[in-house]
Amino acid sequence: MDFLIPAGSATNLPKELVKQIVEDAIEKSLVLKLVDSRNQMIEIVNEGTVPVIGEEDLDKVYRLDNTADITTLTEMAFDIKSPDLEPVELGTYIYLKKKQVAQYPELQLDTLFRNKISRAIARTADKIALKGDTTAVGATNPLNISDGIEKLAAAANCANAVVEYTTSNASNILDAVAEAQEALGVYGADEAIEDLVVFASSDFVAASKKSADRDMVGYEIMDVPSLGLKSVVHVHGIPVIRRLQMTGEKAVLANVKGAFAGYYGNIEVDMEHKAGRRADLLVVTYWFDFVWAFVNGSSKSEGLVTMQKASS
Repeated sequence: MDFLIPAGSATNLPKELVKQIVEDAIEKSLVLKLVDSRNQMIEIVNEGTVPVIGEEDLDKVYRLDNTADITTLTEMAFDIKSPDLEPVELGTYIYLKKKQVAQYPELQLDTLFRNKISRAIARTADKIALKGDTTAVGATNPLNISDGIEKLAAAANCANAVVEYTTSNASNILDAVAEAQEALGVYGADEAIEDLVVFASSDFVAASKKSADRDMVGYEIMDVPSLGLKSVVHVHGIPVIRRLQMTGEKAVLANVKGAFAGYYGNIEVDMEHKAGRRADLLVVTYWFDFVWAFVNGSSKSEGLVTMQKASS
């Protein structure tokens, strides 16, 4: 990493470094790791439509020996509303103090810089994917670039009704997850169990651990090696993953095959020397977008179900 970028110029980082930063961000981000492992993390030039074949379309297979022309039958098609990935420019900045660098020459600036940026990208991607809201106020708020999973799973935006339970304990959580999985239909089939995740608030996770023991059918505590997580509650084989951004006693069951992330493959750096601070100002910009692909003909999200404790 060459930090001697001419002041005031914008320079794309070397492709190798960009690749390292993206790989680091995926490693640090739960959502990006889930998306990338399903080949749904897409580098695009400007914007691009993601063609998605809906699960229901997979049933459009016909017996041919009684049909002269298969094209007279209903064709298998891409999903009714293929999502568009249109990365939006995001940015952050860092002051690099030359005195500190001189005092600690053993610092590996390229590694420190890469880790700092990749962590920022990872945390922002997680927040957008989970808490994004296109109605969010604030011109500089990255949450308003896309609707996230929690909003899309809300009653007004989702094809599936909210599943409510009355008591904060593992037994009620087990019942709620079973009901939510049933509500997902083809997206909650047993064959799709590897793609199902419960994104949960701290209160929901705490409730799932109450009155719980290993003798309760469907309840286990296991590691999730693919995500690097230890001792995670599993309900009916589905990991319940705590997300601090979620509040209240609430969770969303999601088939993550519906999640797509797109990024523009350049990360740019502007550098300007700030004499008064005895430091170089590094402005870093990149482009990111998140979309949910399972959308029905009524523009309602499929593959998502909200679970929450009923208000008393």
